Amino acid sequence: MTLEQLMDKPALKNTRTIAATINSFVLLGSIAAGVLLTLIVNVRVSPALVAPASISVLAVVFCGAAYLHRTLRSSNPTAYRIRRLEGRLTVEPLGDHRRYHYQRFQTVEATRDDVRLVELREHWTGKGSRDSLTVTCVKPADGVLLDGKVPEEDGRVHRWVYPTRPLGRGETLDVEVHQTHIDDVETQRPYFRQGGGRYDTDAIRVQVSFPAGYEPTDIRGGVWNTGRPLLHNQLIRTMDCARTEDRAAGSVTYSVEAQRTPHHHSVGLFWTWPPSTSPQGRPSAIPAVTT
Repeated sequence: MTLEQLMDKPALKNTRTIAATINSFVLLGSIAAGVLLTLIVNVRVSPALVAPASISVLAVVFCGAAYLHRTLRSSNPTAYRIRRLEGRLTVEPLGDHRRYHYQRFQTVEATRDDVRLVELREHWTGKGSRDSLTVTCVKPADGVLLDGKVPEEDGRVHRWVYPTRPLGRGETLDVEVHQTHIDDVETQRPYFRQGGGRYDTDAIRVQVSFPAGYEPTDIRGGVWNTGRPLLHNQLIRTMDCARTEDRAAGSVTYSVEAQRTPHHHSVGLFWTWPPSTSPQGRPSAIPAVTT
């Protein structure tokens, strides 16, 4: 792991932000104390006015520190915020394994000028045979998909969509990416979740569809802290999910939604496969969270 990768870890980034805020309070507090002491010694402020003056100075210090903290956070902002993120996964039986169709819909709003790349960071468990993975960029129509393909040290695959033009501050862009893969080499674990990572994310919707008669015996929604290493992600809480049956299409869909999730938190679904539907007849229980 390089020093840059280490310093980009969420825990260290938060620590730097907290340290900068503490330094701001110390600096402004020192200035305020100096001003207050000067007033008492040189201007000969009445002792009765010391308490009100102290409260006023502390209020100024607090407001100043809050402003400085906001300035520090905005001095290196992310290139965009995610207005809407929707992930759809369709699971289909395919012999002794499964096929997965994944669709990601994302509306981003540029928070500065000259934004040229929209990041897509995914991690999938399971493995498929060579050349069984296909990934395409549907929106923008003239967009170019830059695919890292190979998982990095943390197991995640990084991709970017280049809209072939720069976005201006406040401009929005719809991004849609489709992926199809199979798990004929190693079975994919039974969960699916989406998150905005380090980007401010207003709304997330996640849905998983199964053929009628092939749905899991137990499926639940959840929120995870994904800022930790993949093997130590935490399930923060479970949540109810909605079930919709489409008899015409012969499918069942489960979905969850969330608003304003914190950075490095994901929302999704996890389930249990009954032994009769598990590849190679192996029971598949609700997994330990790994992404």
